[in-house]
Amino acid sequence: MPAPTAAEVAEYAARRARLLAAIGPNNVAIVPSAREVIRNRDAHYRFRQDSDFLYLSGFNEPDSMLVLVPGRQAGEFLMFVRARDAAREIWDGRRAGPEGAVSVYGAGQAFVIGDFEKQLHELLAGRNRIFLTGGED
Repeated sequence: MPAPTAAEVAEYAARRARLLAAIGPNNVAIVPSAREVIRNRDAHYRFRQDSDFLYLSGFNEPDSMLVLVPGRQAGEFLMFVRARDAAREIWDGRRAGPEGAVSVYGAGQAFVIGDFEKQLHELLAGRNRIFLTGGED
């Protein structure tokens, strides 16, 4: 999937803004992406992004998290994505990495997916509710 156009990035931002307003100021929303699914040994099923994740970000890579934190000074829209990896990109295609999540997809901040659990405590501090998709995994 090619990088989104400026108009598409603006539309994703508007969708996130509506969700941020709906969840309220002292809450947080966490939206996971779809995962790659192995068919057998080294063959994967064709990847299809989670609809909610794609609707809010336009980001079409697996193993990612989108986090919306209303009122957060360092950015209300965060992404946790796979790191760039030249060896894997030969086989799987180019990855945006944290830098691309910010520069192309408009995240206020982005981190590698391995840092999600480390950052979670800070993101949830002082929040009343967590909105997330249940029953997926």
